Amino acid sequence: MKRKTLKTPRRRYVSIKGVVIVTSILFAISSVFLTIESVTTSAEVASLQTKQAVHSSQRRDLQEDLVKITSTSGLEEEAKLLGFIKPSDLIYLGETTNVASKN
Repeated sequence: MKRKTLKTPRRRYVSIKGVVIVTSILFAISSVFLTIESVTTSAEVASLQTKQAVHSSQRRDLQEDLVKITSTSGLEEEAKLLGFIKPSDLIYLGETTNVASKN
């Protein structure tokens, strides 16, 4: 009879140097990825801040226009442009008649 020899599994030892290298590579890759993400986010924030400044300026201009349009002096200027004049500037032509005369 032949004896069967059992092969014992070999244990593989992982070297500390290999673990450090793999960990360093993973750390470097994640650092690069996070840096790219932060730069992209910063660019988006800067773009949004620029848009906000433009919109704030437009809003302020529109508010000033609204105040001007709704003010009495603004309405008076608009009326003059449309051809309306103040009643104090009117001149009546024609003959004079007594309104409250006894005749």
